[in-house]
Amino acid sequence: TGLLVSNTGTWMQMTATNWLLYQLTGSPALLGLNGIFRAVPAIGLGVVSGTFADRYDRRKLMICTEVASGLLALALGLLDHSGKIEPWHIYAFTFLNASVGSFDGPARQALFPNLVPRSALPNAVALNSLLWKGSALIGPFLAGVAISWMGTAGAFYANAASYVVVVCAILMMRATSPRSFKGHSLLS
Repeated sequence: TGLLVSNTGTWMQMTATNWLLYQLTGSPALLGLNGIFRAVPAIGLGVVSGTFADRYDRRKLMICTEVASGLLALALGLLDHSGKIEPWHIYAFTFLNASVGSFDGPARQALFPNLVPRSALPNAVALNSLLWKGSALIGPFLAGVAISWMGTAGAFYANAASYVVVVCAILMMRATSPRSFKGHSLLS
């Protein structure tokens, strides 16, 4: 449930971000540029973030990433609500969000085997995929509703609130993580 709520909030924010960026710039090229700010951290931090998920407590790592993502969504909403938002703000928030997300994804995926029995693992992976695809249908629709009622800031606030649900769900999880390798380099 937490994952569905969070993914829906993420799709709401992506939809609202694109809407707002196009409103501010009127430029399809500058709208497309936002995709670069989303992709660069995912590509650049991919190796390092996977190592973090392997070496540190995944549950704690996810709590940190979810809280950071929620605070970024809230800050974006507040900036948008103030009316002082500019395109470079959106690019910066997109870059930061993607950076945080590059650490969240591997920790989330690596936690699956600790949450469900081995025999149910394929079903858990399939459910995760289904939740992402389902939220891709629901999120943009809800973003449209939020934008029509409260403006784009409303979609950002809704996403920030979605992270509260996820953090609560993570805090209720009883999962073990591998022992920490604090004395070793990330490259070893």
